[in-house]
Amino acid sequence: MIDDLINQAGLAFLVLCRTGTALMLLPAFSSPRFPPSIRLFLALALSVALTPLVGQRVLPPGWLQDLRGFAILIAGEIVLGLAIGAMGSFFLHAARFAGEVISNCIGLGGIPGQPIEGNDPLGHIATLLSLAVAFVIFVTDLHLQSIHALISTYDAIQIGDAIDPQWLASSSTGALRDSFSIALQIASPFI
Repeated sequence: MIDDLINQAGLAFLVLCRTGTALMLLPAFSSPRFPPSIRLFLALALSVALTPLVGQRVLPPGWLQDLRGFAILIAGEIVLGLAIGAMGSFFLHAARFAGEVISNCIGLGGIPGQPIEGNDPLGHIATLLSLAVAFVIFVTDLHLQSIHALISTYDAIQIGDAIDPQWLASSSTGALRDSFSIALQIASPFI
């Protein structure tokens, strides 16, 4: 009974490693305007809700006693959560980039604006674009879709599965390429 409880707590911690690191970077949740306590509560609630679903996969007995193996599992989940969150945040950073390119092309690049979405003062057009992207994310419920996609990662990559570095690198660079291609397409009329 105690061993099952300890295994469930360890599994919940591994789920928290992936969901918490992804929520740190996802566009709707990584904003400084989104309170960290709410973000932490959401990550904890998601990990508690997902643990029974993830726990249906049987981990080998005594998996928590191997501290080196447990540390490798933690590192793998954190890397995967960072990759998922970073891929989501590429599009928000691409909108900021497009706004800065537009600002520089029309001669408003030297005028810093008030940071609304991030911490850095951006130009007025970049601030407007990043605020519009954040607004669209919340209005169209894309923030819920990002949570759904985060939950779906447990179907594709189970806890303890080896992460293929080549797949991770190609997925990340593909998302980065696509987001900045969209940013250049947005800014192309001004270039």
